[in-house]
Amino acid sequence: MRIFTRYVLIIAAVVYVDHAVLPRLLPEGVAPDLTLATIIYLALAVGGVAAVAAGFALGLISDLLGWGPVGVGALIGTLAGAVFSYFRGQIYERSLLVPAVFTAVAFILKKAITLGLLAGTGAPVTVGWPVVGRAGVAALVTAAAAFPLLFLYWRLLPPRRP
Repeated sequence: MRIFTRYVLIIAAVVYVDHAVLPRLLPEGVAPDLTLATIIYLALAVGGVAAVAAGFALGLISDLLGWGPVGVGALIGTLAGAVFSYFRGQIYERSLLVPAVFTAVAFILKKAITLGLLAGTGAPVTVGWPVVGRAGVAALVTAAAAFPLLFLYWRLLPPRRP
């Protein structure tokens, strides 16, 4: 029960920083997505149903805190939890580089899925080099910001052995 409480408290603090502090410090469009980095870490550290449930819950919380249309974040969090749980035990887990790279890839996929869903609903969507470039810069910022967060998780919430 103590480890579960530790997971909940640390993840709640990260979600708060992600949605309340970072948008005020960084310009719109380049703020890192620490919630997505958290989902990736949980998928690689815990895996399975727990990672998928955490991805859904964190995505839904992101939606309710104003990230985007309600349901899109939950969908992306669930997909990230499921897809990256597949890699658990198949990669070198002692490296912080692998989850950081996965976080950047997931961030770009999140932007692409969001644009696709918005275009599918008839919302006005513009796609061009400025949008792609901003998404690339934001993915790099997210990966760079994920390093200290992943190190914190690795120290405080060690991965379970598969």
